[in-house]
Parts: sequence; structure tokens; C-alpha cells
Amino acid sequence: MGIVVTMLAVVLAGGLAIPGVTKLTREEVRLRFEHFGLPLRLAPLTGVAEVATAGLALVGIIWAPVAVVAGVAGAGLMAGAANAHLRRARDPLRAAVPAIALGLVAVALVVISVGDL
Repeated sequence: MGIVVTMLAVVLAGGLAIPGVTKLTREEVRLRFEHFGLPLRLAPLTGVAEVATAGLALVGIIWAPVAVVAGVAGAGLMAGAANAHLRRARDPLRAAVPAIALGLVAVALVVISVGDL
């Protein structure tokens, strides 16, 4: 299942690294945290968590236990993102679809990687 794990890990890494870096470098992205009713100091912490999880996902391509950790972390981050959109900000469902989809990728990475342990 190496190719499937690789594909899932790369999708998860890309889906987390890009917004993670923007949370660290762009003020207008950090200000979105006010829209969610969250303190601005959480934006860079979330960005670091996303970038770190992206790195773990890539390491997980060659070491299955790390892929499981990355998948669990990614699923948790995306559950938090979906919650922020749907419950805290009361955004429409379409705003949370990317987080939900990436969360499902993370869960798939966990399920498949557990089989490789």
C-alpha cells in the first residue's frame, strides 16, 4: 500500500503546509481568527502545528508509525477547523468542506498506515 500512503501523505502535507505557512507569515490570515472568536495568539501556534504535521506526514511515507501520528494530528486539526467554521463562526457548510475533506484524508492515512505497522 506504499503508493496509497504516499498519495495520502502528500495531499495531507500540502493541505496543511500551505495554510500553516500563511498563518505564520500573513497578518490578514491571522486576523481571520477574530472571525472565529479565537485569540490572535492562537494563529501562529496553529500554523506551527500545521507545518509540523505536514512534515510528519512526509516522514510517514517511509515510517508507518509516524504516518499514524501525522494522521491523528491532522484529523484533530481539521476537526478543530471545521468546528471553528460551523459552530464558532456559524459559517455555511461550504466554508468547512476543505477542512472536512482534509480530515477524511488524515483518517484514511491512519487506517491504511495502521495496516502497515
